[in-house]
Amino acid sequence: MTMRYDAQICLPEIGILGQEKLSSAQVLVVGAGGLGAVLLPTLIGAGVGHIHIMDDDVVEEGNLHRQTLYRMADIGEKKAIAAVRHLRALNPSVTLTPHVTGAQADNTKALLQNLQANAEKHSRLVVFDAADNFATTYMLSDLCRELGIALISASAIRWGGYVGIFCKNAPSYRALFPVLEQKAQDCRTAGVMGSVVGMVGMLQAQLYFSLLLDIKPSPTGILYRWDALSLRMSSFSFLTAQEPDKVWPFLSYQQLEQTDLVIDVRVPGEKPSCPHENLRHIPLDQFSRVKEFDLPFIDSRIVLVCQSGARAARAAALLWEQGYRNLALLAAKHQEL
Repeated sequence: MTMRYDAQICLPEIGILGQEKLSSAQVLVVGAGGLGAVLLPTLIGAGVGHIHIMDDDVVEEGNLHRQTLYRMADIGEKKAIAAVRHLRALNPSVTLTPHVTGAQADNTKALLQNLQANAEKHSRLVVFDAADNFATTYMLSDLCRELGIALISASAIRWGGYVGIFCKNAPSYRALFPVLEQKAQDCRTAGVMGSVVGMVGMLQAQLYFSLLLDIKPSPTGILYRWDALSLRMSSFSFLTAQEPDKVWPFLSYQQLEQTDLVIDVRVPGEKPSCPHENLRHIPLDQFSRVKEFDLPFIDSRIVLVCQSGARAARAAALLWEQGYRNLALLAAKHQEL
């Protein structure tokens, strides 16, 4: 153990044993953007032993006001690669593995299962949701609940944000937010202050340290909210939240089956297109007349497609009201062909 960690080892809540927990820990950070750019250096600085970074996006100049891990020279480079280079310069003793791919249900599940199978003794796998888009959040929540992994999810927009620990010993993200937001916004459209992203990313890291080191009171099952305009932090427990009866999973293109009925609910011309031999186009504004479309009541799955998943979720709700039960969603914007 080097003197690098002396200042935190002297804390009674950490000590040598706590530092050994950090050194043997492994995490998957999904998203190396605003939240990840703050979260990752904090994990690296504390000596978290093995960090996997999943992101397929590239650095853009418009990112730099909040993604302070990157430099002008990184513009155009894949974030996962640039992040690993900068983080290794900060702490070369930590193992960093970049995954230059978007987080889809199939590849993320395979990675998590592989990490679980090869986990070192006493290491505890935790997933960070730093992607800040709800399709990825619901997908990660479904996987973490299925695999028994804790999920630390965060979001920041405008002047506020939130962080919570979901799954494993707490309800899933779906239990707290069973209804998908119908008007999805992001930092590009709604704006965000860099300091807000920084606060939320740091809070995400602190919840992880409290969880890993068993610091009391436990933050599991508590949602923490930060309001930068009023300079106030609030929180509430969601430990009693019930899992929803109806769950429409997010799929990747690779998970589509030949027998699926795929319905694209976008207006004509939106891209990327969804390649499937059994594809129909029914814009969402026509779903009020869904009975006219003669959709079959068969065992085959119906997959609803749109850019972010929000309109697809609304279409799924309308089909559910008509008695359809085997439904799934696909967010085309976040897919790789």
